[in-house]
Amino acid sequence: RRIFTSLDRDTAVLADADTSGLRRVQRLITLSGVSGGTLGLIYRGDPLSVPWDASQATLLNAFLALRTTYTALDFDVTGPNGGPWIVTHPGGTLDADLTALTGPSPAVDITVPS
Repeated sequence: RRIFTSLDRDTAVLADADTSGLRRVQRLITLSGVSGGTLGLIYRGDPLSVPWDASQATLLNAFLALRTTYTALDFDVTGPNGGPWIVTHPGGTLDADLTALTGPSPAVDITVPS
């Protein structure tokens, strides 16, 4: 089960109902209406930021840098530069912060991939 909540125009939250961290989940992160800036993400309360057109390696390294206890076994990121990216992680809340993105109408969708 997943819970999607839009907190305001600039923040979206997708959280697992079970955040025990005992299983790995996948999230699809898709940007639209973006032409520049920085994508802000918050994973389990820890903020990270990457360029809007980041490579999968850049996004993966940003997740791994959040805590010294994270290893390459905790996260996997696939997708082209600028996304969409599929992020596999131990579970927990993943938020998007759009305030540093530029473009005609920046949007970030965080969903469960089909």
